[in-house]
Amino acid sequence: MAYVKILPIEIENCQLRCYDSHGKWAPCLQLKNWSNVKQMSFTDRASDRLSLLTTLMRNHLAPLWRLMQKETGIPRITLWENTVIYLQWLYEIRMREQLSAEQRMRAEEDYHAVVFQAPAECFGERIQPFARLLTNRNGRKTCCQFYRTCNGESYCQDCPHHR
Repeated sequence: MAYVKILPIEIENCQLRCYDSHGKWAPCLQLKNWSNVKQMSFTDRASDRLSLLTTLMRNHLAPLWRLMQKETGIPRITLWENTVIYLQWLYEIRMREQLSAEQRMRAEEDYHAVVFQAPAECFGERIQPFARLLTNRNGRKTCCQFYRTCNGESYCQDCPHHR
């Protein structure tokens, strides 16, 4: 069954690959070893989800976003907003096309738990970044920096610079 697995995403088992997708740079996270994939518990799903979220956000993304902020000057809140917008697309559009009604319901529960209920500690932050970005949503709150990837030729359609 899809989307009920706990992937072995410890940092030493991951590698980030970049590829060209229709003339645009796109990242791809790949696992080196798939042998330690576990079945997610249906009786303790919330605990499994929280553990997986903490591994991904606090142990992977938070250190990466701190380093990127230090090296590029891009605010961490922008990087977190890029992350949550990607998750929103993934859950609301991409996965929806592939899921049964029961799986969609579970995915919606997961999305709500990740975005609105997960504590700040899961993200390695003082304030939970996703919930504050999606509260009273009227487009992006920060510039995603897309224009930097295409020689300043265009901003994304939701860029606050357009308002």
